[in-house]
Amino acid sequence: TYASMVGLQVDRGRLESALAFAERARGRVLLDILSSAHQPVTKSLTPAERDQERRLNVELASWNSQLARERERPRPDRLRIAAFEASRETVRHGIEAFQTRVDAIHPELAVQRGRLPSFDLDKAGALLATPRSAFLEYVVGEKRTLLFVLRRQDRLRLTAHVIPIGEEALRRRVAAFRRKIDARALDFRDDARQLYDAFIAPARADLTGVDNLTLMPDAGLWDLPFQALLDPSRRYLLEQVSISYAPSITVLGQMMQSARNAAPADYAGTLLALGNPRMSNQPAPRPATRGASPAPLPEAEREVRMLGQLYGPRESRVYTGPEARETRIKQEAGRFRIIHIATHGYLDKLAVRDVGRFE
Repeated sequence: TYASMVGLQVDRGRLESALAFAERARGRVLLDILSSAHQPVTKSLTPAERDQERRLNVELASWNSQLARERERPRPDRLRIAAFEASRETVRHGIEAFQTRVDAIHPELAVQRGRLPSFDLDKAGALLATPRSAFLEYVVGEKRTLLFVLRRQDRLRLTAHVIPIGEEALRRRVAAFRRKIDARALDFRDDARQLYDAFIAPARADLTGVDNLTLMPDAGLWDLPFQALLDPSRRYLLEQVSISYAPSITVLGQMMQSARNAAPADYAGTLLALGNPRMSNQPAPRPATRGASPAPLPEAEREVRMLGQLYGPRESRVYTGPEARETRIKQEAGRFRIIHIATHGYLDKLAVRDVGRFE
């Protein structure tokens, strides 16, 4: 239903309204991502606020019950029904006023309960990091896919593109591409080019000068590794722009706000980077592609030092070689927003297969 409404708004040229409906369709994701599954959502309320909320809910339930009983009588009294409805409406207004006040005092509670702010295009544009950043949000329908592009240069600009590929065809094409990558098939590049032409090229004119791309996929597009797509010059998308993903613009904004609110009291900086840690002389836990013991990665040290220069000495802490220890991560990770580790990696397929058993 939402996809149909988004498409209808696009067909009528109401792009802001179309994007607002697209955002509303994804609203439930916010609750799944930011809700605290292991804590009651009322934990942040004071005892008095919890008591008031409970009393209001009990009162609303009472009026609903009386109203239902009156309506079920053989001869309902219309005057009593009107009185009950008026009383119920008064309580509802009281609950709305209480929620508005509580949301202002405890903004994290509104997020945990999934109450989203109304979509605001100007606020969405303010989330763009620089004029060289862009948001790409997709809405996959039964017969076509819609692509929204949001940029902020001299002014905020929203465009939309219609891609004539529906959900079922999209899933088949993405699945075939992933199978080729997994099998290391030599002809995967043909699929990579075709998928670029289908899902990135329609917005290419809007992306001139962009080097920071945030993608909001939908449906089967969540399974598409956009970074592996090839442009007409046979360059991977990841070689041209930095890529990040978000469920929606609204969710991204709330996540950023929650991160700011949750900054630890002993906040030490933005970046904790470890590069080229000293590896054990023992062979890799599973056979590596070339030999046993992993060789040092001197470029990894250069990588994290350059990141340290980028973020600056006040906002970064960089460790290399023997100083890049596991204990550093355990002791300091909670005090930084970004953790960057430059070292060897091993993929244990057995562990990946069984990962669903672990929390």
